Amino acid sequence: LFARTYDGDLADSYVGPVLYRNDSALRIRWRSDDIWRPKAVEPRGTNAEGAVDWLHDFLCNSQPLAYAAEPGETLLVPNTVMLHGRTSLSRDSSREILRAWVA
Repeated sequence: LFARTYDGDLADSYVGPVLYRNDSALRIRWRSDDIWRPKAVEPRGTNAEGAVDWLHDFLCNSQPLAYAAEPGETLLVPNTVMLHGRTSLSRDSSREILRAWVA
């Protein structure tokens, strides 16, 4: 089990599995960047921290799929379908990043 948080504050974080089964499909919830890495809460006899380090290094060193959106395009990326991220915004960027929860 791992603590899941967006701000690094474990006091109010949810604790759950990173990899789980939902609707007969495997799903992964993951955030690992310069600010945050998942913290093992209950490793259950596994090398959970080593697995976190391996996956983090793998993702940091893998060549990502890049997509340059055209003006006016909207790109929807379901959180539980693929690992995703974004490049930093430039200082003069008019790009907006919005989050929507659809149930």
